[in-house]
Amino acid sequence: MTLISILVYTLVILLASVTTSILIKSKIKGKKAILSYILVGLITLFSLYLTVFNFMLNKPTENKTNSANTKVENVLPNRTDETKENFSKEGALEAATNMLKSFYADPSNKLSIDDRIKGIDKDKKLDGYVSDSAKSYLYLKDFMDKEEGYTTSAMAILAIVKNLTEIGNENLNPVSNDTQYVYLDETTRIAQVPIDYYTGVGGAVSMELVYVDGQWKLSPYSLLQSIQLANAKATQNSQ
Repeated sequence: MTLISILVYTLVILLASVTTSILIKSKIKGKKAILSYILVGLITLFSLYLTVFNFMLNKPTENKTNSANTKVENVLPNRTDETKENFSKEGALEAATNMLKSFYADPSNKLSIDDRIKGIDKDKKLDGYVSDSAKSYLYLKDFMDKEEGYTTSAMAILAIVKNLTEIGNENLNPVSNDTQYVYLDETTRIAQVPIDYYTGVGGAVSMELVYVDGQWKLSPYSLLQSIQLANAKATQNSQ
């Protein structure tokens, strides 16, 4: 409630009180007295209305502030075949961010990322574990274009999302919007978005996005190869 609102309410209430006092002390009777009391009642009701209105006006602001503290935005763009995205470095980075957030969102709202990875691995399908919006980001061709390719890709992305949230990037937003390190080949319509944008530290893994029919999609082959190479090195070093 602002200072101006408080002063207005005080003035209205004071006016109602003074008017009532005058009526009590005066000899006004009959219809004039009834009309005067009605006026006092209206003034009081108007004051009450202003108080309630101001409360309701401030309430959405408080809810908006609280919702800003949630980990990942629950409302993402409803990506369909008609959705068009910018063919630019900025567009590629935005698409990569929305993809990670789409995979983070659990369609069932009750499973952890680990449970979803285990469920995909067990059931060999994405239904129930990944939203349709998340699926729309996968672009698989040749021998990758089969159920195993989709499930493997989804599990890899979920693992990346889990690691990002565990190191502190719970919103899955880029730590920088400077797109100079996003590689864009305008001829082949391919962009490379380094995972560094979400970790804040240097690394050797990037997400390869291809621009198809006005949309950025993840071509996961090179990403999966990088992960397999990293796992092989880790296994070798542990021996």
